[in-house]
Amino acid sequence: MKLSVNYNYNQARSKIFIILFSCFSIASFFFPASVLAAPSLTNLKAETPGKIEKFNKFEISFNLENTDFTNPYFPYDPHPAAGIEPGIGVSVDALFLPPGEVNWQNAKKTPCFYYQPVREVGSGSNISLLPEGPADWRCRFSPEEEGSWKYQVKVTEAAGSAQSAIGSFETIACTSQEHLCKGYLKVSQADSRFFEFSNGEPFVSPLLNMEEGNPFNDLSDLRQNIAKLGNNGARFIRWFPTGEGANFMIAPYGDWIRIAWGFSEGRERFDIVDTASGKKVSFRPYYYSTQQIPAERSQYRFSFRGRVEGQKVMRLQLGNSYLDICSETNTIHKANGFQCAYQQSGWHDYSLTINNSNSSLTAGVRGLYVSAEAPSPFNASAEGSIRLHSMVLQRDETGRGDWGPNLLTRGDPDTHLYVDQPSAARLDEALKLSERYGVYHKLTVFEKNDRVLNHFQPDGSFGDSYRCDWGECPVNFYSADGQAARWYEDAYARYFIGRWSYSPSIHSLELCNESGWYEDPRGSGRILSFDSAWHLAGLVHDLSPRHVMMTNSFWGYWIGDFFNNPEKKYLIDYSDQHLYSQQNGSSGAISNIWQDSAAYVRECFNLFRGYRNSGYLKPIIKGEGGVAASGTDPQHPEVQKEPQGLWYHKKLWAHIGILGSSCDGEWYPRMFKDCSSWDAEAGCQYPNTQANTFKMFQAYETFMKGEPVNNGSFTEIGTDLENGQQINTSNSNIRAWGVKSNRDGRMLLWIDNRNHTWTNPQSSPVSSTLTISGLLSGEYDLEWWNTRTGQKTNQETKSISNSGQISLAINNLEADLAIKLIPKAIFPTNPVCRGDVDNNGQVNADDFYQIISSWGREGVDLKENLNDDGKVNGFDLIIAIGDWGCGS
Repeated sequence: MKLSVNYNYNQARSKIFIILFSCFSIASFFFPASVLAAPSLTNLKAETPGKIEKFNKFEISFNLENTDFTNPYFPYDPHPAAGIEPGIGVSVDALFLPPGEVNWQNAKKTPCFYYQPVREVGSGSNISLLPEGPADWRCRFSPEEEGSWKYQVKVTEAAGSAQSAIGSFETIACTSQEHLCKGYLKVSQADSRFFEFSNGEPFVSPLLNMEEGNPFNDLSDLRQNIAKLGNNGARFIRWFPTGEGANFMIAPYGDWIRIAWGFSEGRERFDIVDTASGKKVSFRPYYYSTQQIPAERSQYRFSFRGRVEGQKVMRLQLGNSYLDICSETNTIHKANGFQCAYQQSGWHDYSLTINNSNSSLTAGVRGLYVSAEAPSPFNASAEGSIRLHSMVLQRDETGRGDWGPNLLTRGDPDTHLYVDQPSAARLDEALKLSERYGVYHKLTVFEKNDRVLNHFQPDGSFGDSYRCDWGECPVNFYSADGQAARWYEDAYARYFIGRWSYSPSIHSLELCNESGWYEDPRGSGRILSFDSAWHLAGLVHDLSPRHVMMTNSFWGYWIGDFFNNPEKKYLIDYSDQHLYSQQNGSSGAISNIWQDSAAYVRECFNLFRGYRNSGYLKPIIKGEGGVAASGTDPQHPEVQKEPQGLWYHKKLWAHIGILGSSCDGEWYPRMFKDCSSWDAEAGCQYPNTQANTFKMFQAYETFMKGEPVNNGSFTEIGTDLENGQQINTSNSNIRAWGVKSNRDGRMLLWIDNRNHTWTNPQSSPVSSTLTISGLLSGEYDLEWWNTRTGQKTNQETKSISNSGQISLAINNLEADLAIKLIPKAIFPTNPVCRGDVDNNGQVNADDFYQIISSWGREGVDLKENLNDDGKVNGFDLIIAIGDWGCGS
């Protein structure tokens, strides 16, 4: 057939269009649009432009387009745990290539995260960080090396993958922020009993818990109290950003939402759930289930989805406007003189819009006829039910009906599905302030009694929490690989590392507060909390571009099988023990030393020495402690009546005789208690203007500042120790604990009137002569310090002869004092080389070989037993390491 030369172009174009359209339709049928259009990264920019100082945050932002994911808080996983829909998340990661490196396989990698911008609204105590504007994505990284860094962002989801162009930034020396310039915290390389900063400076601040007085529960308090802690040298704090503890307005993930909605009778419920909307949990409000936020002159809209049955009533409130929502059968509300704006049963969407002119705004759903806490006539509980979810408060950001992001904290009871952005913004603020003021956080990541996670069964279904023989127990929380609860936990751990691991103010993380350590009642053979904590530690180490220290806490006991497990101990950077004291009764987990806080610390010291003698050579922390009349709560009522605060003062200064460990962990530091305020207790006299915990920490830090106690050469000395570590006293009513260096003779010592305790503050003065041996000969400055003020009161010159002894006359000591012995010039002719096992005058490899050859042997006369504890172990090796080269 011959083609016509008079070919109709328009007709051909139409046929081509039909063919192309048909092909596109066929392709669309077989290949969804998500496959045809790969995701893209747009609007990439540096939120921290310019040169970045070492250990300071570098942050980039960007948008994701052409995506298919439905949950930005989940990573992309085509084969998730049972019960979780495949491919609903997105994995976004940033790669940071160090200076001089060309192989991207050696780049540092960190997760990026979904981020809702916030702005500061309100003034004075009525101030908050509220979401505003569209969400975007962020990546955060703090460089540890100077030079030119390169970076690239990669995204993977069901629609495909994409990557950004390569960017760069310059890192320079850190000079502008004192605390940030020290770097990250880690276990000391020279002496593994200590924590130290990247620059080698020791971290010796004892731990305090921040669960008393809600110090971080609103933005105004957060800013004031972080500054107050740092400015007074209280640097090491522990708290729960999980909703479990007192600071419940910083709970980015998990657990119940009632912490943000008035507690009390507000509850999560699993009996009446909007399953048609894909929900697993409902919220039952009570009368005070509202939130109050600082507001502006603007239009606001509050909405939610709810259901009411029987005689109970949902009262939707926004500002001073109300809508009462009743069931079809409700009669009690009208009988009490009120009207129902809606009268219908089943699940429905509700909303209320107002024009606001007030500086604050109340939003929420009040449950009427729910409990006796409501005002009359709503205080009589009636039959029926109220359930709701998806509570959203929005502001018209332009005045043209452009509704912004949710302003509420924890607005939905399905807490496993999202990271609460207002809470996350507050944690951002806490760490930013802490970086400025030098405060370091030991944080729990999860709440083991999480109301939602504990309902996920191993097969992925949603059912009842597991019940042990002693009651409801968190078996489902301690889930295993391939199970839904662990998958959700891992997703949040990824988000946590992406958003917060950059910060040097993160000291360390623990799985949860006081893990149970029982075997799996389902017969898997797992010790549940062990397996879960090891898993989290491994995940954090894999995800984080820098080493975030990991630990875990258990009730009462030190669990050597966990912390010193031969196969898994590499995952756990240090150990934790909780040890309270009580007046009435005791057990293995409770101390009966309650009258003398210094002796209580010394008991802790001896426990920790025992753990180290068993081969545990990492730092050990008392994660919680305090004194109670019985049990562990509340605090002993007489502590606040003793005006000098001797419980706190002596417990703090007793730490001078402990190398590396923290034996404080005070649960009741009374830092945010005020004897003259609304929370005053009967007879309260502490804290006061003369004595408070802040002043004590400031004085202690002043004394310890610059002391190189982590250099591996220091050993403990004390009136309660033996042989070469002993301090002899002529009067047993004076005790002294401290440390001395075998390298240069430097010594720190705390000297105390044993009888002067918080239960006996009017004791008589005592005198004694203290004799300390094993010092290096030479000239020294002997400094005398007032422990209350943290000031040096006197200085004199002392000469120590070849005998290596010094005698100190302590006259009429009412309370306590501290001293420093600082070498001026050491005589090189007669060095004391404590690590010289073979007595050849120098410490070298031969001494190390003898210690290792005798490892584990016991006996007080063993020459390899350098610290005189009766065993050849890691302590002796540490002493030899500290003395390396001595005598050469």
